[in-house]
Amino acid sequence: MKKILLVLLSLIAFPLSGCGGQTQYFTAPDGKILIEEYSDIFCPYCSVAHKTVSKLKEEFPDDIYVRFVHFPLTQLHPGAFHAAVVSECFRDEGEEYFWKFLDKAFENQSLLNDDYYLSITEELGLDTEKMSQCFNSGGKDDLVKKNYEEGVKRSVQGTPTLFLDGEMLESTKYEAVVLKIRKLVDEKKK
Repeated sequence: MKKILLVLLSLIAFPLSGCGGQTQYFTAPDGKILIEEYSDIFCPYCSVAHKTVSKLKEEFPDDIYVRFVHFPLTQLHPGAFHAAVVSECFRDEGEEYFWKFLDKAFENQSLLNDDYYLSITEELGLDTEKMSQCFNSGGKDDLVKKNYEEGVKRSVQGTPTLFLDGEMLESTKYEAVVLKIRKLVDEKKK
């Protein structure tokens, strides 16, 4: 009875934990493998990691779910917080616009500013006035701050950082990540 009580108390006192004691804040739908990409849109290393994640999405479309989490390093990249806000304005227009924005932003990091964001808006056929208002309204600030705070609680110390089903990965290199995903896919099929 004492053991059962201790187990119940530990479940109440501590959040759901994934592998390696990492707190899992989100679960993937439909039993998919969850990849969480903590990233700074201005970070050049994040651009490489984003390409890795995009390649994984293509290779494992039925097996993985990707969650992008903002972790703007404003000390290094003063425009990173605003870029994260802008990306969330694109998400409001639909998940596909969010991912298209991220792809373009990571491909053209040297161009990141409001003029470029509006050119992406036009290219995607979205309302530039509405998007410009969203970019500068402050309405997405809390969401970006909460993403950052979540990363801090999960011991994210820099970008890029990837989690795979709640476990922080040591490497964001494609070869390392794909091996872990294949292993998890095989385990889920058993």
